[in-house]
Amino acid sequence: MKGTVLLILRKRNGSHKATRDDLAWEIQEEVEAQVEALAGLNQSSKGLYRDENVFEDADIQMAGYAAALRVLTRYSVIDGRDMAVEAIRPRVKAKPPL
Repeated sequence: MKGTVLLILRKRNGSHKATRDDLAWEIQEEVEAQVEALAGLNQSSKGLYRDENVFEDADIQMAGYAAALRVLTRYSVIDGRDMAVEAIRPRVKAKPPL
């Protein structure tokens, strides 16, 4: 988590703003492109170099998370909230329901 916070703080330049609706489409496009690229590499390498996939399901899932993080770290303000402030804000545990 701390590494992610540092990555977010270092990449932001303060001029990029977005809404959650904007982010939803961008994240979807970025994740789909990443998954298609890895699936394409799996297909192109089958039969040429190996019989099994180069990337397993867990690899593709992690690549999807990385693609989503790439989109999220482009913005310094989301829905009017400063992401640098949100990243370092102390977290409060929710109380369990009664």
